[in-house]
Amino acid sequence: MPEIVSIGPFRADGTLLTAILSLVVGLAALSLWIRQKPEVRQGPWIDLLITASVITLIGWKVGFLLRDPSLLWTRPSAILIMRGNTGDVILGLTAAVIYLLVIHWRKRIAWMEFLNILPFALLPGWITWNALSEFPYRLIYAIVFAVVYVWIIRQQTSNVPEQGDAISSALLGIAIGGLAASLFAPYPPGYLPDLTWGLTSAQWLLIGLGVLGAVIPRIQGRHQENETTG
Repeated sequence: MPEIVSIGPFRADGTLLTAILSLVVGLAALSLWIRQKPEVRQGPWIDLLITASVITLIGWKVGFLLRDPSLLWTRPSAILIMRGNTGDVILGLTAAVIYLLVIHWRKRIAWMEFLNILPFALLPGWITWNALSEFPYRLIYAIVFAVVYVWIIRQQTSNVPEQGDAISSALLGIAIGGLAASLFAPYPPGYLPDLTWGLTSAQWLLIGLGVLGAVIPRIQGRHQENETTG
């Protein structure tokens, strides 16, 4: 999708539109997955993810106004095509995580049950994002995430006991597949990624996701043991 989308006299941020479209696809896919077995999958998941996503998008879209609020009255029309930087995304994500923690504390929502539904929304969203943004340079990641998505769906339809298996399998699949894809994924012309100890920031992030995917089942197992002995 182009950086700027023009519809008649109106202009909009193409990257933000891609993010919103990815969000819609992810939530729609999660809704379909829940409807297959509503008796065991039903919960406040859609509402929680919509609110958390909106908080993140707001942080990304208007976070720059915290640094330069004068844009509200000096260039209000420019806000439609402007967005924040990586720091603003982190700000939005942090606010979304705080919101989820507050909801977990107030309503006692099972955190592992919530984590286990996340891949069925995040993966379809990431597939859409990577297929549409910076095409065709990120297309290989969309293919990898599609494979992981099919894998966890097949895993959930089998008789595998649920103990953080969906989120763990998704994180491990994303990490291993993403690292493999990063070795072959082309970069846009003229782009030179920054390296830290020979790896890009995205590769380090994938490694972190893999470690997290390996640790989650152990944390859940110890939690269940404590509940049993307690």
